[in-house]
Amino acid sequence: MFVRMTNVARRWWPIALLVAPLATGGRLRAAVGHASWQEAPGELAGVRSWESLLIRDQRVSFSPGTRISALAALDNAATPAAQRAAALYALGAGRFESERPRLEAALKGGDSDQRCAALLGLGELGSGDLTSLGQYAREPDLLLSGCAVLGLLRSGRPTARNFVEELARADTQAARQAADLIVFHLDRSASRESPPTRRLLDLRWEAGARFGLVDGENWVVLSVRELSASDPFLDELVYLAASESPRDGVRDHLLEILIQEPSELIVRACVRRMPTQMSKLVEANLWTPKHAQAWGIVLDEIQTHQLELQTPLLLRKALTFEQARWRAAVLLLRSGDKGALEIIESELPNASPTQKVQLLDALGASHDLALSKLVARTADDPDPAVQSSAIVARFLIGDRGAEDALRRMLDEGPPDDPARLELISAMCRQARWSEVLPYLSRLSIGPDSPSKIEVLIALVARGRAQGRDELRAVIRRDPASPQSLRCLRALCQAPAIEDLALVRELFPVPGATELNQLLGLCLVRQKDAAVQPLLRAALWRTPVPRSLLAASLLVDTAGMDALRAELLSPPAGITARDLRRVGYALGAWGGLDQVHWLSERQNAGDPALQGALLGALGARTF
Repeated sequence: MFVRMTNVARRWWPIALLVAPLATGGRLRAAVGHASWQEAPGELAGVRSWESLLIRDQRVSFSPGTRISALAALDNAATPAAQRAAALYALGAGRFESERPRLEAALKGGDSDQRCAALLGLGELGSGDLTSLGQYAREPDLLLSGCAVLGLLRSGRPTARNFVEELARADTQAARQAADLIVFHLDRSASRESPPTRRLLDLRWEAGARFGLVDGENWVVLSVRELSASDPFLDELVYLAASESPRDGVRDHLLEILIQEPSELIVRACVRRMPTQMSKLVEANLWTPKHAQAWGIVLDEIQTHQLELQTPLLLRKALTFEQARWRAAVLLLRSGDKGALEIIESELPNASPTQKVQLLDALGASHDLALSKLVARTADDPDPAVQSSAIVARFLIGDRGAEDALRRMLDEGPPDDPARLELISAMCRQARWSEVLPYLSRLSIGPDSPSKIEVLIALVARGRAQGRDELRAVIRRDPASPQSLRCLRALCQAPAIEDLALVRELFPVPGATELNQLLGLCLVRQKDAAVQPLLRAALWRTPVPRSLLAASLLVDTAGMDALRAELLSPPAGITARDLRRVGYALGAWGGLDQVHWLSERQNAGDPALQGALLGALGARTF
């Protein structure tokens, strides 16, 4: 039963701030900026100082729409635990009294995070029965009791305030925590961080961002606007998306940037979009990577996207650079060019285990039994990764003995045996070959095995439906983790409806730059409306090549009418030069038909019409 305090105890409340420092050794002294607890950020919370957390909290608010979105998250079985906790708190913070039974139920059946959220949410409701909070305030678990005390204080009820005052009288750790929380409630600038206060501030931020408002706006709208203002993000999105475009003119714009400013991003985009032309440029010395790092970027793209058959001239050029020689020779061998064997054989005695693995993967990809002697020269290496790669290579080139060894290790070896795990990794790297896929599909792997996700990624990347549900579950748990990024890349190669739904649900994730780039690129491929604000932002801003490429992507995503609409209703603050550039894009990607359409609506002196005519004439050279 909730405790009611006497009038004497009520009068003690103002004195608590004076007495508590003596009882706690000065624990209630002002400590602005003091962060005595290890940072434990939630999904939307980065590493921040105490002051910045307090400032950030002022940006959060809740609206009538909070209830709908929070309930949708709670009713979805796939919602991660952290989001469920935020949704529970949001129901309380939005003052949805009708959801009290749901919060009470979470106290009985939820995990620790959800119980903390429910305690804080019940306090935010401000009305109704506070018995549960009073009971949990006496819990031995300091985090749970602290959240209950915060809930009581934030309820605004005099009886709740008196109850916390009584708790703070004792000389216990829980009492000292209650005294600290009183300070936090009365004067945040004089408070310091603790697990309960950090939990409250993180929950409020995540709940506001996902289900409420930040700075009075929907968080997705705000996040997209911030991404639209980021030139590095727009560069990555536009240039890599354009590298997948079939339009002929895209190649010319990418080449222009490559010649003028060959950044790592542009080199990657050019190798993906036009590997054959890049190979010819390098062969003719019209463009050449300037240093080992640039060669590494080029070779990474060729290896990752399996472009060796289209870049033989470039790879032969790379043989003349010492730091690129080994990888170039291996990639040439993977393409079927035996001319690189002499270099490989001469450098093999000094090759590192990583280089030997690269070689063995290439030998296996050749499917040439005549190379078995070269495979045998690496098979005795003591490194387990080299030994496993040798078995898979022998299997792929047709060695029957290797097939027996492979089956024996997979079927009879201990599940977590390092040699078996290395063999599975080698098979995952060679999953594009039809001989390997059946073995991966029927592998018996425990749910906690380190190879589990690696195998599922390999299968999904090859178009198999098997494992998609599990990869989506991994992504939901921690979207920005390196493992989740690998899962997402596999799913987005040929996304199913459920995969696209997840991508739309996640985008954008605040503060997760690499994840947002992957999500954005997937949405552009799928012509999704969610990326149109980003493409429009890139359209109306320089540099010119990026603007023109953004125009082509906007047309691919939303049709020529979208580009027309931009010219008919341009954003505020644009100049005649901007109009001429976007008009040029309309003519370049739409031809003379679009010039005629625009001439019916604008006079001859209109800069957009002038640009459109120039763009249409220039497009004839594509």
